[in-house]
Amino acid sequence: MNPNGILFGQDARLDIGGSFVATTANAIAFPGGEFSLNSPVLPGNQLLSVNPSAFLFNQIATQPIINQSTSGLEVRDGRSLLLGTSK
Repeated sequence: MNPNGILFGQDARLDIGGSFVATTANAIAFPGGEFSLNSPVLPGNQLLSVNPSAFLFNQIATQPIINQSTSGLEVRDGRSLLLGTSK
């Protein structure tokens, strides 16, 4: 999570066997609370172990997620790739 934008450079690779989210949101809402870069997260906080219910964006224009990788992108069966913008 980086409201200033995310860049996957030319040699970037993701080798993920589970879930991965890259977002330019300012906060992520969960049934048990909210996580943001400005909110304190207490040790033992389990917020990030559940499915998010919302990605929260402030009124400032979001920055892009840029994928310049030339190694290709593969999404395995049973997995999802979600890309979006909040314009």
